[in-house]
Amino acid sequence: MDDTIPTEDAMMVFDVLGEPRRNRAVRVLQDHETPMSLDRLASLVESDGSSDVGTGPRSRDERRSRTDLHHNHLPKLDDAGVIRYDSDERVVTELDEERLRSLLTTGKELLRSLDC
Repeated sequence: MDDTIPTEDAMMVFDVLGEPRRNRAVRVLQDHETPMSLDRLASLVESDGSSDVGTGPRSRDERRSRTDLHHNHLPKLDDAGVIRYDSDERVVTELDEERLRSLLTTGKELLRSLDC
C-alpha cells in the first residue's frame, strides 16, 4: 500500500465503498435529488435506481433493505461525511459530492499503488 495514503483514509474507503448496498444507495442519491426519505431510498435501491417503483405492498427485500440502510449503511455514510442522514426523521438530507469524489480519488490511488 502507498505510504503517502494514511491508513485511516484507506480503511474508510474500503469500509464505506466496499459494500454493495452502500454503493447502490450512493448511486441512487447521485441520480435523484435530496432530501429523500428512507422509504423512497430503500425502494430505489431494491429496484436498482429505477424511478418506476411499484405502489403495491413492500417486498420482504425492500423491508430488509430499509432496516439495513437505517441501522447500518446510512449511519456509516453519514459518519464518513458522504451524506447527511437524519435518523429521527429517516431522511437523507444531503449528498456531499465533494467528499464522495475525495474518497473515490483515494480509492483509485490505493488501487494504483497495488499495481505491480
